[in-house]
Amino acid sequence: METPPPLPFNPYAPPNAEVAITMAAESNEPLASRSSRFIASLVDNFLILAAAIPGGVLIAASPRRAPGFALMAAGALVLHAVQWYLISTTGRSLGKRWCRLKIIRNDGGPVTFMSGVVLREWLPFALRMIPGMGTLFGLADPLFVFFQDRRCIHDHIAGTRVIEAR
Repeated sequence: METPPPLPFNPYAPPNAEVAITMAAESNEPLASRSSRFIASLVDNFLILAAAIPGGVLIAASPRRAPGFALMAAGALVLHAVQWYLISTTGRSLGKRWCRLKIIRNDGGPVTFMSGVVLREWLPFALRMIPGMGTLFGLADPLFVFFQDRRCIHDHIAGTRVIEAR
């Protein structure tokens, strides 16, 4: 008996698909170090604290506390608005700019307001406000930076990564 000719393809092979995924390991941009990300976060949080100090001084100096609390909130909100604008237009907060870091999307493109602010800042903040789960999320989020891809949970949610800016 004669054997049949070989088939042009293997019917038992897994399907082939061409997928264009650009991960940090495949790109030329160096990932931000864990320590530089930490320092940039400290700088950003210190700036928020500094923006609230005038309100704290007014609270301490005045018998009426409401104007001081309003000034604290206004100072922090103005600085947050500036940071959100910078992130959505340049991919860099003030702390990231001073530490020479930049947020980019996984495909290498620039961040948008949605990916840079809503998904990286607002959604994690909302998740941290959930009783019980928020505490776990708040603890786990920064610990993810110790994985090989150096991406926190908020980076995974937003589809972003932090690189060294050149």
